[in-house]
Amino acid sequence: MAAARVGLVSSSFSHALHASSSSTSTFTVSLRPPRLRLPPYLPRHHLLPTNYPRPSSSAARPRRLRATMSQAAGNPYAAELAAAKKAVTLAARLCQAVQKDILQSGVQSKADQSPVTVADYGSQILVSLVLKMEAPASASFSMVAEEDSEELRKEGAEEILENITDLVNETIVDDGTYSVFFSKEGILSAIDDGKSEGGPSGRHWVLDPIDGTKGGDQYAIALALLDEGKVVLGVLACPNLSLGSIGNLNGGSSGDQVGALFSATIGCGAEVESLQGSPAQKISVCSIDNPVDASFFESYEGAHSLRDLTGSIAEKLGVQAPPVRIDSQAKYGALARGDGAIYLRFPHKGYREKIWDHAAGSIVVTEAGGLVTDASGNDLDFSKGRFLDLDTGIIATNKQLMPSLLKAVQDAIKEQNQAASPLEMIKLVSVPKVQQDLLKLDVQTKADRTPVTVADYGSQVLVSVVLKMELPSNPFSMVAEEDSEDLRKDGAQEMLGHITKLVNETIINDGSYSITLSKEDVLVAIDCGKSEGGPSGRHWILDPIDGTKGFIRGDQYAIGLALLDEGKVVLGAMACPNLPFKSIDHNGVSSGDQVGALFSATIGCGSTVESLEGSQPQKINVCSISNPVDASFFESYERKHCMRDCTSSIAEKLGIQAPPVRIDSQAKYGAVAQGDGAIYWRFPHKRSKEAVWDHAAGSIIVTEAGGLVKDASGNDLDLSKGRYLDRDAGIIATNKYLMPLVVKAAQEAMKEEGILG
Repeated sequence: MAAARVGLVSSSFSHALHASSSSTSTFTVSLRPPRLRLPPYLPRHHLLPTNYPRPSSSAARPRRLRATMSQAAGNPYAAELAAAKKAVTLAARLCQAVQKDILQSGVQSKADQSPVTVADYGSQILVSLVLKMEAPASASFSMVAEEDSEELRKEGAEEILENITDLVNETIVDDGTYSVFFSKEGILSAIDDGKSEGGPSGRHWVLDPIDGTKGGDQYAIALALLDEGKVVLGVLACPNLSLGSIGNLNGGSSGDQVGALFSATIGCGAEVESLQGSPAQKISVCSIDNPVDASFFESYEGAHSLRDLTGSIAEKLGVQAPPVRIDSQAKYGALARGDGAIYLRFPHKGYREKIWDHAAGSIVVTEAGGLVTDASGNDLDFSKGRFLDLDTGIIATNKQLMPSLLKAVQDAIKEQNQAASPLEMIKLVSVPKVQQDLLKLDVQTKADRTPVTVADYGSQVLVSVVLKMELPSNPFSMVAEEDSEDLRKDGAQEMLGHITKLVNETIINDGSYSITLSKEDVLVAIDCGKSEGGPSGRHWILDPIDGTKGFIRGDQYAIGLALLDEGKVVLGAMACPNLPFKSIDHNGVSSGDQVGALFSATIGCGSTVESLEGSQPQKINVCSISNPVDASFFESYERKHCMRDCTSSIAEKLGIQAPPVRIDSQAKYGAVAQGDGAIYWRFPHKRSKEAVWDHAAGSIIVTEAGGLVKDASGNDLDLSKGRYLDRDAGIIATNKYLMPLVVKAAQEAMKEEGILG
């Protein structure tokens, strides 16, 4: 779920009836809520907690649903299947209403995805309602679902809770099946019906209320039933999926009618029908047996797909077609009806697969005649709790292709595991030796910064060489700070010789590669960083030494490396040779003895820190301070990167008591990510252009540690525009609690300083 959320505007009508906290009666509605309007800004931590109405008798249950269930002879789960279809269809109706509001008002272009969050909660509530209303009165109820009410029970979340309550009640009234009305406490109780841990015993519903929040148009409401550890039925409501085949690389429809409802019950096959209502049709996976003729699905979101790996798998199989990239379990549905032959899901290392992301989709595929396994060929085991205990990735295809697919997968994984990680590259280029030589010679006070320049160039050469050595089959693009222009001028031969010597000595001392670079090799390697980046493809982003003057002083500097995939930063590694593991004081000095920190983050997998000398990585998190009076903040040591009159005004408006911690380089991002301070802001002077390499690695390390990184207007940083950021006035990094307060204070201070109009 997005780190910042927007709530729908609270409707103005008064509730006619509320379910009391102790009542189990069914309530009727005497007022119809008006249509909800679009959301004002409301951060996620301002989201907060009311009783769940159960039917008093079977009379409250819909006759038409019971009739449908009685017609399904031979299906031992007919009643449950009918209830599941009803539940996801009703939830889909709510989601479509929210999405329509988003599209009409242009909110889809914003980074803040709160209206989707409102739909997440609303969908889960409606599914819980229908299942409880339709289940036998004597049946115990257990549901494993994605959402809980924790955020909604926090102070300041009353408005968004009211919005969810209004939206749910409006959907129930519009549907007309149930005479119930939710109070706010009932909403919270219904959400928390999904807190079951599941397991190998008993029956447990498994729900993803909206699977594919960012999904390139496609999303799904996915509901399955687990019985004694086995998935026995599943339904997928895919409101934007065509009833015909998927016809293009973005998962677009090749026909006009959209809204597909997939269903499957163990031993009874799989079906698809229209969400608007149509006769169900049996479906089957495709019968392709030659991978050359196959097409494959993978996730639209980079966090769920190691595209280097899936590309390698496709190449080994001889697959000719480009991948079809859509998100959500809609891929399982499309595969089950034969739109494609293979589905590959290989998330980044450390990502834990949740059972609600696969339970419904997997049974739809298997009942359509397909197979779904992990990367070692083992069946998925949904009996272990809320997470899958699996090996590396998930693959789905037909029986004919599975043996060759498994072999290609295992061969590609083996090759990938032999490659060095970006962390090892960063360790190789941390250049402490050059800094030691600087300090011995007392050069830091001179205007001539040649040794620093040697380190800048040498660092960039080594990263370029290692990336090309470890990823030889991939197209190579790197956006980096340095180029070889000055080194190609008359009189630069001595410096070029120093760089070449330093690089070759470092390679020899490391021992990983048996290569020696010539001067021309060095120049070519430097110029590998001349890419313009952009929104398409993959681009490495490197700052070979960030914080040059800190480097000269013997203080903080960083080597920052990030990977941009289709315009999004998907991983970052940052070496901070002088940053301590323990907290730093207001001069940026260590409170402990051990220094040399290596930070890393991969999208969806969190952030870690380890010693540059080698240690076990430790998970890190931003601090949880919510009162700015208790906060400390980082800003740049160099004045050109910091309008101190403006930042002092911001601190004063927030009531911050602590003096600023002033250090240079992206080390500040690392310090914020591990909780050394609460805020980092950067407000350079006018006309200063922010380079992508100054923020790419640091920003993902903060966001994966649970923080937020925004510009001064509260927008996410966009690193897809080329070599420079297209941002508004300044950059702010902090936790989700403080961000709205800091943005407000920053905008007020900038207006007073004449920075904003």
